[in-house]
This record gives sequence, structure tokens and C-alpha cells, in this order.
Amino acid sequence: MHTSIAKYLLICCLTTLFCRTAGAVPAAKDLVKQGNDAYAGAQYNQAADLYEQALAQGVESAALYYNLGNAYYRLQKTASAILNYERALRLQPHNKAAQSNLQLAKDRIANPIDELPEVFYRRWWAAVLGLLPSGLWAGGAVLFLWLAAGLGALFLLSATAKQKKRTFTGAIACLVLAVLLHVVAYNRHQAETANNFAVVMQQAVALKKGPSDSSEGVAELPEGVKVRTNERVNGWVRITLTDNREGWVNEQNLTTI
Repeated sequence: MHTSIAKYLLICCLTTLFCRTAGAVPAAKDLVKQGNDAYAGAQYNQAADLYEQALAQGVESAALYYNLGNAYYRLQKTASAILNYERALRLQPHNKAAQSNLQLAKDRIANPIDELPEVFYRRWWAAVLGLLPSGLWAGGAVLFLWLAAGLGALFLLSATAKQKKRTFTGAIACLVLAVLLHVVAYNRHQAETANNFAVVMQQAVALKKGPSDSSEGVAELPEGVKVRTNERVNGWVRITLTDNREGWVNEQNLTTI
């Protein structure tokens, strides 16, 4: 647990205000530009290939995933489009264009799985987390921590009771805000790096009661469905559908968001 938190804090400290694309090698940025030009010229296969090459070189951003999703959508590759729109929203949850295009892609799914409404407080919490990337939340936490330290120093130097009261109150308030922002930053980082959701990439995937081909079938999953992944056993994954049904599928049929 301590290792996980330490790793998170290190990542947050190294996170900049800019998209990771800005720090990519020139060759990778050229791939993105070439992909944009190919997409503008309606060369969607070429655009998708160039975007995939850029991702393979370590370039990652919500905009890149969004553009790749658009290319796959144009190519009628629904599952790949949904996968990349979901990846864009993982990094930028309030991206309206990605939300809209994701819904358009979902409308293409044959026999979609019903999605149960999320509990309101979880929806609100997710909305708050998605307002800013984890690096900015962490930056705000560090700022308020420094303010708390500064006010604490002023408290020690204050000559009057009134000044001591004001600086003490301000220091406590800043310290509380710093703790709250660190909690938000940590949870946002967890959401950004979560690997427990996946998309079904094949047509008519069998949902089984157990982790084997010989297990009884529960349902048939259409291509493009988003699932929550749980434990893995011998190449099989226990998944939870958006209607809360559970079962096992071969992991070869899934791609992690």
C-alpha cells in the first residue's frame, strides 16, 4: 500500500500541465500530424495506422484516442471505435465530442446490453474527479500545503492574539484543503490508470458459467460491449456486464480500456 501511494505521488509530481504528446519525440509527433492529414483526406485506414504507430511510440492523449476512434468509426470498426472513445474519456471524462461519438458508436451494436443507472453519489463523485487531471489536483494540494506551512510560520511570528487566531485558522483550513485535494488527486490517478474495464472485440462471444469451453453458456455477447473485468483463471476472465450479470469469457476476446 505504501509503495502504491509513493508511486502515485512520484507520478503526480512529474506530471505537467500539458498533454504527454507535447513531450513526445519529433518522429512520433510527425506521425500524429500525418494521421491528421490522412484523416482530413478521407484516408481513414492510413490515418488509423499512423495513429496506432504514434501510440506505439508512447504518445498518448485524449485527442489522439478520439481521432483514432473517429477513424475506426469511419471504417465501420465499431468495437475499435468504442475502445478508443472510452480511452479518450478515461483521460478526459468531460469531453463532450467523445461522449457524443461514443453513443453513436454504441448505437451500432447489435443486441446491446442494458446499462443500469449508476448510483447518484458515484456519478457525482466521478464528475468531480473528471474536472481536472490528477496532476492538477495534486498541484493544488501541494499549493495549499505550502500555504498552510506559510501561515503556520506567520502564526509563530504573530505578535497579537488576533493575528495568531487568524493565521492559525487559515493554516488549518489550508491543511484540510490540501488533504482533500490529495484524496481527489489519488482517486483521479486511479481512474486514469484503471485497467479493470475492457471491450468485447469479437462477434458473438460466449459468456460462460465457468472458466472453460465446456462450461454452460449464459449469454452471447455482441461486439463492442463494455465490461468490467475481475479475476483471471487459465486464460479466462470473470466479467460483470452493465446489467450486473456475471460470467466468464476467453481473455483473447477482450481488449483493456
